Amino acid sequence: MRTLYRCLAVAVTITLTISGTLVAQDGGKANNRGGLWGGIGLGYGLLGVLDCPGSGCDTEGGLSGNARIGLTASPSLRFAVGTNGWYKDVEGIGFSAGLLSLQAMFYPGAGDFFLLAGGGFASIDCEICDADTGAGFLIGGGYDFPLNDSGSLALTPYANWIVTTIDSNPYVLQFGLGLTFN
Repeated sequence: MRTLYRCLAVAVTITLTISGTLVAQDGGKANNRGGLWGGIGLGYGLLGVLDCPGSGCDTEGGLSGNARIGLTASPSLRFAVGTNGWYKDVEGIGFSAGLLSLQAMFYPGAGDFFLLAGGGFASIDCEICDADTGAGFLIGGGYDFPLNDSGSLALTPYANWIVTTIDSNPYVLQFGLGLTFN
């Protein structure tokens, strides 16, 4: 459990430090968020369990990613249907965790920093065992770096934490780089 808290503390500290720096550099430029939008991302994730009996529960690192598509309600609020996933092959056996959720992205200022929250259907599976399902919840944050003058394409570093109601309460901590398009 201490490992989880350390990982979360480091992730929150890094995200807030980078976000504060980026928001300060943003200078209040106008954003171009509107209409239909989507995004994909790829990165690294840690899978662990919150309800670990004893000290033998380690986190496992693996490939992680996300995809979402949604609508813009206002320049500071977006809604989406999204999926987040984690995968690792251990000695030829594939292990995976996933979340299909409704998501909301909130941009607290005029800049491109956002907070993310969502909830939906979670699953955890391996190739030689039965899938287990339950509810899943997502919180996170990131920053959209515009790649063109119109703001229709952005490079988006992000960090997400996904928790589930599945037995042992598995979680995934994601760090990645995405592409967001308007």
